[in-house]
Amino acid sequence: GLVNPVLMTDKRWETIHLTTSDLFLGSALKMNNFSVITGKQPLPTKTISAEFLNADLLGFTLFEDLLLPFLQFLEYIKCEINYDGLIAAGGPMVTLNPLESAFHLPDVNLLVRGEAETVFPFLLEAINKRDIHLLMKFGGFLFHQAGLIIISDFGMINRPNFQNNFEFDLEFIKKKQLTAGLEVNVSRGCNRGCIFCSAVQGKQLRQLPQKNLKSLLLLFSAKLDDWEISSPYAKTINLNDDDILQIPGYAVDVFHIIKECGYRLWGVQTSINSFY
Repeated sequence: GLVNPVLMTDKRWETIHLTTSDLFLGSALKMNNFSVITGKQPLPTKTISAEFLNADLLGFTLFEDLLLPFLQFLEYIKCEINYDGLIAAGGPMVTLNPLESAFHLPDVNLLVRGEAETVFPFLLEAINKRDIHLLMKFGGFLFHQAGLIIISDFGMINRPNFQNNFEFDLEFIKKKQLTAGLEVNVSRGCNRGCIFCSAVQGKQLRQLPQKNLKSLLLLFSAKLDDWEISSPYAKTINLNDDDILQIPGYAVDVFHIIKECGYRLWGVQTSINSFY
């Protein structure tokens, strides 16, 4: 289960039903024959969806402001409802503060730094097979369970290039997650060095191949048709790249594909430096 903890006071989540991390990580897990469920987990609260309780692993995407309410939530699922599956965590908090995350989150079995879609499925495969040699082929993670602890290059952040062979698989998506459109990044990284930016995705610019974006939009459209979804926001897209306008030619191609596939652009993230 891929779980997105969200603060109930953060109104942004009212219009985000399918996160970028779920989109990429869910697809990667499906490509590697894992069953996937996704959803938001409001915090602070002492409730959790029953379908998550049946999952053999819960993976959380964590931001720094979630630490205290997430600790309370962990205590709830571990001590009050006795969830006994594995718990994994990643996201900006783990990426930027790995040692602090390991210290404050002892109940989390697996911490993964960086962008996990190219590593997480294989870590789970190795854990399921109890294959330490396979596990140690990867880096940027900490794993512990029942007297075993493995730390593999925890100073490394996983920042893979977008792969031409990466395929989106939307079979795990629920109908209600489609109604607000797509939240996605088509490029990662930024070389601007703005002082207010946490630079989670690093300075190296990496771009999703255009054919992969078109494939995603066509798959999403097919889902909308299958479920006869007519929400005015369903065919909108928000690009939350670090700076989509770093390479204007690529941005133009992306905008053209979005228009060609019948989507409206809801928003982009960029820097004022891209205009000079």
